[in-house]
Amino acid sequence: MRTLDRQATAWIEQTLWQAGAHLVGRRTYADMAAYWPTSAESLASPMNAIPKIVFSRSGSIAYEPTTALRDATDARRRAGFPVVAPAAGWADTRVLGADLAGQIAALKAESGKDLLVHGGASFARSVIRLGLIDE
Repeated sequence: MRTLDRQATAWIEQTLWQAGAHLVGRRTYADMAAYWPTSAESLASPMNAIPKIVFSRSGSIAYEPTTALRDATDARRRAGFPVVAPAAGWADTRVLGADLAGQIAALKAESGKDLLVHGGASFARSVIRLGLIDE
């Protein structure tokens, strides 16, 4: 099911290609790693090519799909879409620990493209509370 028109998809793809890295929380990473490596969508290219930096308090990125992902996968299967087993990992992924403020400050100090933050409510609250969002 297509939810975005071509113009919106093109804008998102262009924005993704401008990122130097995807910064994600562990749970969002698990869902994205289960989807993007096998996706045929146009957004898969930048999602897969750009480095991923996962913030995990435990230091682990063990794959445990969320209920929402399991439900979406089941819906795709029922609709007749091919469903591929989730990847064990995602290319060009680095895991960082609990010092979110210090580690993001260090990443910002590196030369290169902007950092793009993806995540759920918990990760988003953390980066906002710590004043880590520039725009």
